Amino acid sequence: MTRNGVPLSCVSIDQILDRGDAVHVPEGNGDPLHLGPLPSETVGEELQVEIWDRDEGRVVDPRFRPERHPPNISIPPTKVGARLSMDRPELSPGDYVIGVAKETRSEKGPELVTGGYRIEIPEVRQDELVIAQVEEAKTQKFGANSAKAERIDYPSVIRASEEADLGLKRLMTTGEWEKPKIGKLEESILPNTVELVEDGRSHSILNPGYDPDFALRIAIEQLYHAEPEHHVALLTPGTSVHWGQKGELRDSYRGYGLAVDEGEKETAVPIDQIFAHSYIHDGEMKTSSESLLGKRLVLTKKSDELSAIDNLAVIVVNYTSRKPGPDEETIEEIRDRCPETPIVSIASLYTKNEGEGVPRYGPPNFLEEQEILPRTADIERLGEKFDPQVGRTTVGVNDESFNSAPTGSPTPPSTTDLLGLLRKPQVEVESVESGDMARWFEMATEHFEDLLDNGIEQAGYKIYSVAMFFERLPVVPQRYNDWIRERYAEGERYLPETTDGILEDLESYGGQVQDLQAPGSIFGAMKAFREIEGELRNESPMFERLCEEIRDAVDGGYRIGIFCPRKSWIHVLRNAILERGFEDDVIGKNVVLLDCDTIRDTPPCRRLLFTGPQRPQYAGFYLHPRVKETVIYTYDGRWNRTVRKHTKRYVEQLNQATSESTGEPFPLPEVQSNEPTETDPVVGEDPDEPIEEDLPEKGESETPAEAEENDLDEEDLERLEQLVDLAPTKNGELAEVWGYDSGSEVYQYLSTKLNDFYTRNDDKLIVPNEEGERLFEK
Repeated sequence: MTRNGVPLSCVSIDQILDRGDAVHVPEGNGDPLHLGPLPSETVGEELQVEIWDRDEGRVVDPRFRPERHPPNISIPPTKVGARLSMDRPELSPGDYVIGVAKETRSEKGPELVTGGYRIEIPEVRQDELVIAQVEEAKTQKFGANSAKAERIDYPSVIRASEEADLGLKRLMTTGEWEKPKIGKLEESILPNTVELVEDGRSHSILNPGYDPDFALRIAIEQLYHAEPEHHVALLTPGTSVHWGQKGELRDSYRGYGLAVDEGEKETAVPIDQIFAHSYIHDGEMKTSSESLLGKRLVLTKKSDELSAIDNLAVIVVNYTSRKPGPDEETIEEIRDRCPETPIVSIASLYTKNEGEGVPRYGPPNFLEEQEILPRTADIERLGEKFDPQVGRTTVGVNDESFNSAPTGSPTPPSTTDLLGLLRKPQVEVESVESGDMARWFEMATEHFEDLLDNGIEQAGYKIYSVAMFFERLPVVPQRYNDWIRERYAEGERYLPETTDGILEDLESYGGQVQDLQAPGSIFGAMKAFREIEGELRNESPMFERLCEEIRDAVDGGYRIGIFCPRKSWIHVLRNAILERGFEDDVIGKNVVLLDCDTIRDTPPCRRLLFTGPQRPQYAGFYLHPRVKETVIYTYDGRWNRTVRKHTKRYVEQLNQATSESTGEPFPLPEVQSNEPTETDPVVGEDPDEPIEEDLPEKGESETPAEAEENDLDEEDLERLEQLVDLAPTKNGELAEVWGYDSGSEVYQYLSTKLNDFYTRNDDKLIVPNEEGERLFEK
């Protein structure tokens, strides 16, 4: 049996350890199979599991790994009111009721009036959402029935009660409504963020688990606690590859609901029928549906639209996937527009921080200046409660719809990814023997260092960039070049340079640079690179090592991940692996090929492999919480000191970005090497001292050979070219050129596909931004 290409097994749950870890004990002398936290009542049951290591796996039984999709239903507000209060004809003591307090003619104040009952609840306000437990109920032959109920002030709508099955629910593909899977860390964050907002204090949340729905749940929690007729804005900069577009959030929002009755799984009221979704159009707030309460969730991608929202309770800024532009400017702009409104900025460990040359994946810098949740004490408390385990996440199979479908145990990413970080990461730099190439790499390094020593940094960085290209390339150059030429022959443009083009660019630069010393060093490095390329023509030692790893994974029945710094390399590497003779289903089952965006939502892997050292901006990937071991393959064992510095710096930044930064909850990693000597081409630096900038990587973004991949296909690039030619232009003109029926369709396309490459001038006309012009020129 398989699921999404992954083999499944059915095993018995034989025991639950003290800290909740479920264990299957195989017959004979096999190692116990640890399956992560499960409820005690599962002992004795047989569950479907995915075995992804020799002694570890994760539950995929539908009861603990449901997939969810938003409902396609709409319920009238009148019916919502009745169903919210109760779904039975008579009330009894002990029943729970949920409803909205309405003003009546009674002197007793607001009551719940529905289903033939007037329910008296002390200390409620008009239009307030109330959860209460019935104390007494009376039926009458004439007139309304009466009841008295005690209000239950739950600290969280997501965890309304541990005793009653009420509060927020999530619709599953089974058609049932279940409680959202949140962990102890998220439970500690929810009341803290509500308290800070009620005090009018802005703050940030650094979610240690990559879970796109996290920001939405925070917004729902703030809605639940907001004053009547007050709204919550969710500012979200999503794109086609970075979760968080308004359409995605709307669909996910509609997948939540409030329980109708205790223990009820068949019926719940969709959350957008209680707190309607709203948007901004022509400077006015519009509501997409009728709703029971006056509170609204307002989705927007533009901070200037916030001025159109009256009675703002809080502004939630969703930086879970992507943070475009400088942090401080965005936050200050929001403060200027809404000076009295608290701001909650939410980021993850792998937020893509753009606007800094090569994007950096990690906590945004501005988090260091504000109060951060979770607090250090909460992180340490969770680490004491659970054994640090990796790969127990409920998110991890990254499908195209990005619907945040749970795919693991009932423990969520906010807990499991945190535990993976608290487990001391195992990072190793392993040598790939390169024969005669070693002396040519050393020669290129010497020329690079000579230029740095003499202050000729730009020329040095160009040599370094080409060296890194060959160090990281996972296939033979000819295969890489053939793939590029084939794509070009098929009509594609804006393709990467071939290896010949990369070397020709460097040689051309050497003939143009003005400094007297630079040409000699560049041409000396050119000789080394020509020799390296010649050595790699027949065989790539790096690719052979990857094939060995894949064979071991297939034989051992586990999964490995391979990181490619360029998205184009994934296509080349996939073809090379399959042509080596591996079965088609090996890709996905035993091997996942990852780029800098998909790696953050990777499924659990036993080993995560990197070909060559990566940019320091990607250092957090070395410490991925969903893998057991990280291996960086380098030719002849170089670069271990650089890798150690990068990982150390990332953990220091992570600890600094954590609230109460005097503590250090996240352990520094141990980077091991199988080389007895360290030959990093980094001059005059002590690896144990803090570093402001790592010089070799500083210049990687300055050379065209290291041009960043983009997410545009051929049609998108052609349209970007037309936009540049027509600029300044407007939606209507582009609609005519592109064959769209309306300017609104153009607006939707631009927002989805070309959002990173254009802006609007003072006359609101469309013009390319610097990134768009740069890409067009290339």
